[in-house]
Amino acid sequence: MLRPLAALVMSTLVIFTSAPSLAKPEREMPADVRAHAKKGLEHFRAKRYAEAIAEYKAAYAISPDPRLLFNIARAYHLQEKRTEALEHYRRYLIADPNGKTSGEARKYVAALSREDAAAEPAAAVPVAVEPAAVEPVAAAPVAAPTPAAAPPPAAAPPDVASPEIVTKTSAAPEAAPWRAGPKLGLSASNISSMDFDGSTISFGVVVGGFGAYAPADWLAIQLEVLYAQKGASYPDNPMLFHYLELPLLARPTYRGFFAEVGPYLGFALGGDIDMVAIKTVDVGVVGGAGYTLSLGFGRLVFEARYEHGLLNIRDATDDTFNRTWTLTVGYSFL
Repeated sequence: MLRPLAALVMSTLVIFTSAPSLAKPEREMPADVRAHAKKGLEHFRAKRYAEAIAEYKAAYAISPDPRLLFNIARAYHLQEKRTEALEHYRRYLIADPNGKTSGEARKYVAALSREDAAAEPAAAVPVAVEPAAVEPVAAAPVAAPTPAAAPPPAAAPPDVASPEIVTKTSAAPEAAPWRAGPKLGLSASNISSMDFDGSTISFGVVVGGFGAYAPADWLAIQLEVLYAQKGASYPDNPMLFHYLELPLLARPTYRGFFAEVGPYLGFALGGDIDMVAIKTVDVGVVGGAGYTLSLGFGRLVFEARYEHGLLNIRDATDDTFNRTWTLTVGYSFL
């Protein structure tokens, strides 16, 4: 029984983790801000970075969206103006530390900081040599010393993303609206029924995958395919049921935190279902909350969830419902 079930779970993960990455639609913004951002995009694509910076700064002066700071930093970065790029990357991270491009910004800050540290000894050489060749002239005013020559501009860092990452929209760059990944965790369940009075919690596992679409920055619609263990326990008679579950959830988000609610459809696959005549189909509702943490090329997703069965799962006179808590961790590929 477990080998076919494992194959089903693994095929589910392959399907969901191969979801394509698409560009996210532009967020609604005032017309004048949108006009400046559009011009900035055109200049950026033509590699006219100074003009792009001017347009993005004009848009930011009207509507201080942190995403515009990231665009400005990218333009400075590609101009090899490290000081200005660092300043705007850092301003972006202060304004939106958990933004969708915050991980990318931190990577650029680290790379630019390493470049500055490596360039400092080279810049000190001409400062130490020049004064020895200067002779004071009493009758004529002393000319101002020539500033030390800056080191030759460095090539673009190898980890600098292509301009298309910045210019997916005329506003600031954002992650693709599609994402997918695996998840796993533990379940704690019981059965609500007069026939199950005296039963205790049964512990099991949850494993599967998810795919999500975000129509807006603050909302995602997520479909999951999960293998879940549910049941109830008695001292001498533990019962465990194997389910294939399909939750469909709405997930509003704010600065990494999210809530979720929606229905689920479950199919009993095996276990001790024949012992107590469990029906094949289960239907219920899901409610939960969690937090996402940027890591590598995606995000860790920590989640706590409660499932409340609405369908009588036994052919009996009384109502018998599943009640389940789950704690899971997943990884979302952006």
